[in-house]
Amino acid sequence: ELLAKAVQLAAGWPENEKPAQLSPEALARFAGDYLQEDDRKRTMRVTVEGDHLVVARGDKAPAIAFPRSSEQFFGPGEGEELDVERDADGGVLRLVLRASYVGETYWRKIAVELAPPQPPAEAPEIDPAVYVGRYRLGEDFLADVRVEGGALVVDVLGMTGVPLVVTGEHTFSFPTGFGSVVFQVRDGRAVGLEFTQGGQVTQGERIE
Repeated sequence: ELLAKAVQLAAGWPENEKPAQLSPEALARFAGDYLQEDDRKRTMRVTVEGDHLVVARGDKAPAIAFPRSSEQFFGPGEGEELDVERDADGGVLRLVLRASYVGETYWRKIAVELAPPQPPAEAPEIDPAVYVGRYRLGEDFLADVRVEGGALVVDVLGMTGVPLVVTGEHTFSFPTGFGSVVFQVRDGRAVGLEFTQGGQVTQGERIE
């Protein structure tokens, strides 16, 4: 790592590199939440500030990534680059983070910043206690549903306090377009849930 930094300083990179200019619309396409493909517990959130991206990985401090082109950024850390991989429609499918001292990690886009979903005009009243609990959706995929500030929220995929917006009977949506949840309720208590994201449906059961 020290050798990599010495080489970068000798080459004047990235301090002396002039960023490319991308439009706000082009930068906005990168905003959203990403999941590391080989470690489902690690997430990355990308936001836009002015002419650059701000990248926050897990509990690390947010870092700046400047565009080298529309397909590559330098940063967000020393000796790191972000390459863009797109889907068939030209949308951002995933980001490849290259670090000179670690190698490559792949981050797939799982959510984009969208306007909050509008609940139906006559959204049913809910009793949050019906849904509060821990749910297992896979071997290492847990979701904790809890109450925060009087509202129902969920901790999932490294994100905490994601609000659940009621859209129907035992049915909720996430305000970031991340997906939706339908709870299976028996005798006034949720015993499982169905999580839908990107057309993929995952069943989960409540665990004690």
